[in-house]
Amino acid sequence: MNYRTSKMIVCLGIVAILATGAFAGDSEETLPPAEKILDAYVEATGGTDAYDQVSNRVTRGSMALVAQGVSMDLTLYASKPGNLFMIVESDATGKIEKGTDGEVVWESSAMMGPQIKEGQEKTDFLREAILDKYARWREIYADAECVGVEAVEGEPAYKVILTPKDGRPQSLYFDQASKLLVKVALTVENPMGVIPVETFLGDYRKVDGLLLPYAVRVVVMGQERLMTTESIEQNVDLPEDRFGLPDEIRALIDDEPSEAPQAG
Repeated sequence: MNYRTSKMIVCLGIVAILATGAFAGDSEETLPPAEKILDAYVEATGGTDAYDQVSNRVTRGSMALVAQGVSMDLTLYASKPGNLFMIVESDATGKIEKGTDGEVVWESSAMMGPQIKEGQEKTDFLREAILDKYARWREIYADAECVGVEAVEGEPAYKVILTPKDGRPQSLYFDQASKLLVKVALTVENPMGVIPVETFLGDYRKVDGLLLPYAVRVVVMGQERLMTTESIEQNVDLPEDRFGLPDEIRALIDDEPSEAPQAG
């Protein structure tokens, strides 16, 4: 697999920044409303007050490309309302940076150079960059519906379809016993097309009153990524320019297209 393909799969795994079988005996008449399931998840992970007290989060860990035997260092900085900066680095992929200041979505790497994202890819990234978006689902999504019960890692989970105000619906799976989010299935749009991504979440640990997943398994394009969190810090002092646009990105914004020569 070449560098460009590896880089694309790496970014898909991160941004999504996230084998089932139906259980018998659960009919639509017995399904709880999606609002109740989502609110139960918020309570199970700490409650609204705990989420409101978090202004930023720094996550450090690693991501392994299982089939290729490649491991990468991963650092994500996020702050409210929707700022994100991520760094992925290894000998195999080089250094990849991607982020947003809440308005511009950008990416930079040695292979592809600086890029500004537009269209649906930008819209999706801005939404996924929102800190604790599922705890604030009423602000971000237009509709929520519980459509059934399916197995996730052998345990029954409610399947909730969340439809964003601008974008494709995504499926969230909440474990019936713990109320925790254990799987997210969505599609990501990028230059390679519309890519389905499945994210499995586990190993929840308490950080400043919030339960957060420390183990994430991502399946994309037939490839498996294992993301392991080493540390999570919240409400830390960040540099004022942590989410500022890099110079090479500002140069792209400031670069005016040259005017076509007039016919003489």
